[in-house]
Amino acid sequence: MALSPESNPFVGLRSYESHESILFFGRQDQTIELLQKLHLFRFLAVIGSSGSGKSSLVKAGLIPRLKAGYLVKNQSSWVIVTMKPGKDALLNLAEALLSLFNESNNGFTAADLKKRILEQGFEAIPDIWSPQKLGKANYFLLVDQFEELFRIALNTSEIAKRDEAADFVNVLLHLSHQKIISFYITITMRSDFIGDCAQFYGLPEAINKGLYLVPRLSRIQLEIVVEGPVRLYNQKISPALTTTLLNDAQMIEDALPLLQHVLMRTWNYEMNTDKNGELDVMDYYNVGRIENALSLHADEVLLGMTTEERKVTEKMFQALTAIDQNGRKIRRPALLSELVLITKTNKEVLQKIINRFTGNTSFLITSKVEDRDDLLIDISHESLIRQWQRLNDWVDTEADSARIFLRLVEAEKLYKEKNKNLLSGNELHQFWHWYTTFNPSPEWARRYSESCNDCINYLKKSRSVNLRNKILLFGAITSVVLVICIFSIKVYSDYVASTNQLALSYWTSSQNLADKNNFFDALHLIAEAEETSRRDDIIKDLLINGESFLPAACLKNMFPVNAIINSAVFSPDGKLIIIAVQNGVVSVIDKTTGKKVEEFISDSLPVVSAVFSPDQNSILTAGHDSTARLWDVKNGLQIKAFKHPQAVTGASFSADGHFVVTACADSCARIWNVAAENQVDTFRQDATVYSAVLSQDNKRLLTSGSDSTAHLWNVVTGKPVYSLRHNTPYVNSAVFSADEKRILTTGNDSTARIWDAATGMPIDSFYHESEVTNGAFSPDGKWIATCTRDKYVHIWNIESPNSKSFILKHAGAVYSVNFSKDGKWLLTGGKDTIVRLWNMEAATINAINTFQTRGIVNNAGFSNDGKFILTCGSDSLARVWNIANSQLINSFNNGSVINKGVFSNDGKYVLTCGSDSTARLWNISSGKLQNHFKHNGIVRSAVFNADGKTILTTGDDSTIRFWTIQAKPGRIIKFKDKVRSGVLSPDGASLLIIGADSTAYLLSSKTGKRLKSFRQEDVIKSAVFSPDGKWALTAGWDNTARMWSIATGEQNGSSMRHSKYIMEAVFSPDGKWILTAGWDSCVRIWEITTKNQIIALLQKSPVNSVVFSPDQTSILTANRDSNAMLSRIPGDLDIPKALFKLQVQVLTGARYNIKTNETECLSPEQWQSLNRDYEREAKEHYKACKYQQYNVWRRFNPNEASKIHPSTKE
Repeated sequence: MALSPESNPFVGLRSYESHESILFFGRQDQTIELLQKLHLFRFLAVIGSSGSGKSSLVKAGLIPRLKAGYLVKNQSSWVIVTMKPGKDALLNLAEALLSLFNESNNGFTAADLKKRILEQGFEAIPDIWSPQKLGKANYFLLVDQFEELFRIALNTSEIAKRDEAADFVNVLLHLSHQKIISFYITITMRSDFIGDCAQFYGLPEAINKGLYLVPRLSRIQLEIVVEGPVRLYNQKISPALTTTLLNDAQMIEDALPLLQHVLMRTWNYEMNTDKNGELDVMDYYNVGRIENALSLHADEVLLGMTTEERKVTEKMFQALTAIDQNGRKIRRPALLSELVLITKTNKEVLQKIINRFTGNTSFLITSKVEDRDDLLIDISHESLIRQWQRLNDWVDTEADSARIFLRLVEAEKLYKEKNKNLLSGNELHQFWHWYTTFNPSPEWARRYSESCNDCINYLKKSRSVNLRNKILLFGAITSVVLVICIFSIKVYSDYVASTNQLALSYWTSSQNLADKNNFFDALHLIAEAEETSRRDDIIKDLLINGESFLPAACLKNMFPVNAIINSAVFSPDGKLIIIAVQNGVVSVIDKTTGKKVEEFISDSLPVVSAVFSPDQNSILTAGHDSTARLWDVKNGLQIKAFKHPQAVTGASFSADGHFVVTACADSCARIWNVAAENQVDTFRQDATVYSAVLSQDNKRLLTSGSDSTAHLWNVVTGKPVYSLRHNTPYVNSAVFSADEKRILTTGNDSTARIWDAATGMPIDSFYHESEVTNGAFSPDGKWIATCTRDKYVHIWNIESPNSKSFILKHAGAVYSVNFSKDGKWLLTGGKDTIVRLWNMEAATINAINTFQTRGIVNNAGFSNDGKFILTCGSDSLARVWNIANSQLINSFNNGSVINKGVFSNDGKYVLTCGSDSTARLWNISSGKLQNHFKHNGIVRSAVFNADGKTILTTGDDSTIRFWTIQAKPGRIIKFKDKVRSGVLSPDGASLLIIGADSTAYLLSSKTGKRLKSFRQEDVIKSAVFSPDGKWALTAGWDNTARMWSIATGEQNGSSMRHSKYIMEAVFSPDGKWILTAGWDSCVRIWEITTKNQIIALLQKSPVNSVVFSPDQTSILTANRDSNAMLSRIPGDLDIPKALFKLQVQVLTGARYNIKTNETECLSPEQWQSLNRDYEREAKEHYKACKYQQYNVWRRFNPNEASKIHPSTKE
């Protein structure tokens, strides 16, 4: 291929093709190994995980070597054809074979050959061998993405399709075994489909014989992958970028395709935007780094689409993806004609959308098919499904709809078999709601079942009969009083059922919104669901769910003005608010009373900003009349004017008040001496400057503008220090953090970005649904607030990188956000002409943190002071995290899977045990191994005893061992069987262990004598003492947790049940509650006396362990999705329904409109009225509240709450 300076040497997500072999670096050794394997075996199976580079290795590594003459032997050449099983594997195979053996085909079509194969099997193949070519060539057939055979042919109930798949495999095996011609077959397949091969006779044996497992690339090979193509094009890449790429690639799934994609993006950025002659780290950061570049790129493709085009795009990608029977998200190729029917749009519109995702983006690939007017559309790589968050959400939505439809299919089938009646009640309501909202097309439905029409007719018939029955019911009511009574009960029953169903519908919608990080609207829908429902158990669950979505800020006041608000900021002492509006008026109001203190009328329309001087004696305004003005606060008169050649877009004071800095549309930022009223210096950007602010020492100037950048300037030299770049033209604002160690920028690329102020390197990015108009740091640097054109204010906890944003809402675009100096208050204002004052004091209470690892998390726990957590998992690492900022403190490599880990009592050490014969003690501060404790088999548990000086271990060698922390052995108790777990009672007198026979045993800690036994129906996974030592708690694979009396050995109360395995059960620190968690992805809290369930909290994946925080306000779960989750316990469970809804409306300043199905902002008058009701009712409820520490009103009003219950403290 020709090397053009305009071309890109990196192919993105798709695989390399044979003609691109010159660009294919880093796989020379593996290519040689493939050639050696092919020399020995004619059937070669190239197997690897998704993203391991299987297809590229064969296409750009092996095939070019064959074409160059390798392995020719006695033949003259190689004839090579590539195929995929696709939607019709046997037809595609027939077409490939015809292409190999008979160029002219003599009118013999692939369909003809397929028919013969179905009739004769492999015997049909010799009919197409060309005598002229026979024996003169080696034939090579590549069956790429062999797993498509399992996705399509076997993921069906049609016997004919399964038979065709069997014929497909049979022909391949016979071709590789026959000796008449030199025929070689290579397949590429994902390793997670190996088990599916057993469905075909002879295939597992053939794969085992010619198996080539694609190895991971070494760091040196990866370095060649990165640098080789760049050097081939005579370009430069910085060593720092190579190192960063290699480090980042080791930390992420789908490393190879994502590496290719981010390199493609980095190359394009350097060649088209940066143009500094070298691919460097800044180019890499500007495209989003390896973990975000793909999602950002895909989201960019959506920019500029209409709402309708986005809906079509969503339906198209849903049609191109699927979740298979094993829960894997996979590609599902589809014809363009099918997609037209599924998306209900025309071919031209769909083709235009597809074109956006092909070509340079390489997200979709198109292939020609037999029908020349059609195309086969496919996703280029499954990493797009896993890494593009929006597509992930689309796939989940599609899966939910498919599940509902398949339930309808099953119901219709039972109806035909006379095993089910017509649909009615909640079942009918749910199906009808799905049908009317999702509006499935026949083509969509046929992908899941051929009985689509029958199902929809069954649903419509059920609906019709149900409506008719209701009409007959109400007609009969008018006839007889007795009948009226009977039917009234029926109507009420239906009403209750329908309201519960409506509540369920509200809740389902709320969860969908929450998955998209829209907790604001989700909260309001939960409030509606809670008010609508008539079932107490559902109401309690909804209250718990709703409280977890409560915002980080509480609306405390609303100040209406008569024009669009451009700026609203606090005075330095925090007592006043200054507001700049579109009509040229600047108002100063009292924060507490809302009364107007002063008003300044400017000749400038509009006034874009207004701020107090540091001494609060003057006010600085900026306007579009090309002037910044200084006003006297006392008399309201203009003191000074700073003239500019064009509109002034922003103005601010220096920290000492001696200087004013202004931003102007003439591409300049200027510094003025206030006393002398003269210009000190000018700093020119390449476009309009939107904001300008000085550092506290007046030595640095930070500006932002319409040239896609923010600039940091050296005031002394007048030179730029560095530039901070966004992806689209407008950087709307740039500000320092209070300690000036970080910079926050916002832009119309829908991002807010945090940068290191010392180096200009990016730290984090925060993605929004629309343009980010402004942003601010909280004074303590823990939070940022951002505002957007789509009516929202987002509050982000920047010390917890994985936490979601909390959302506040306006009725129009929001242009201003500002924290008070003490960080307790937030001001927001914008197009809806209302300044809103929010209380931020309780923000940290609501935080939910995620601690992400690289494998299944088996165990997680707190340090005794509650400041740190420990996670242990399948990646052999124990990690210690700081809860305050979610930062990793240290990690310890155990060398094998870690099953358990605990902190020492003083928090200085971590004790781990795993799948080897050793428990290990680690020093947290140094990260070094302190001591180890050996068994003769796997160590199943290791814990510190209450004295903090000794350790207890148990293992598969049937022993319980005591040790000092210096690893000096103590007594050893021998047991009859493997010991899965062991803990010492609080008084040290007894041991509670788990045996291998579904039984937990109470033993004497001195003699090992059996005292009691506690038996369940299946394997026990957890056994612990209560804090007072009077009770034992066990849980296991019989889906129950049970509490036992230590004194009598009898079970206390009923069993606590989950729907699947319970993996752990623990007592709360105060001994009043029980916490259970398991593989039903649910955490449950139970009252210890009654064993009644108090709270059920759904998780996104099965849970391996769970524990209360020491202060009992949070729970920590270890999940199978590689995350440990720290969540605040919601719990004001006795709050009245009406009060909860009122609380939601007052805290957020909005309410849900049933007619429009939208959340709408309250007017100031409406909010004031509701707020008075809320304050009165919330106080009354708090007086009798059973769960005071979880009460929301108390969190936002701690002083008033302490007067009611003085003993309750934060």
